[in-house]
Amino acid sequence: MASGRPGRGDGVRVGAHPSLPDREGFGRREMTMDRAELTAAVLYQVGALAAFVRAEGMELNHVKARWTWVG
Repeated sequence: MASGRPGRGDGVRVGAHPSLPDREGFGRREMTMDRAELTAAVLYQVGALAAFVRAEGMELNHVKARWTWVG
């Protein structure tokens, strides 16, 4: 995980910023998902990042919800 290596040991914190499962639109297009589908998508993304981060000897510090999910 090259993007995590420069921060390791420098006090840098790694956070997840999950998005909708919309690769073509970078998670920015409007999608209709029920609560279970959205939960599964977020858990998949956060879990994958957490595994990569742990493999580098770091910890996942935070998860930032998109403002459209909060409203």
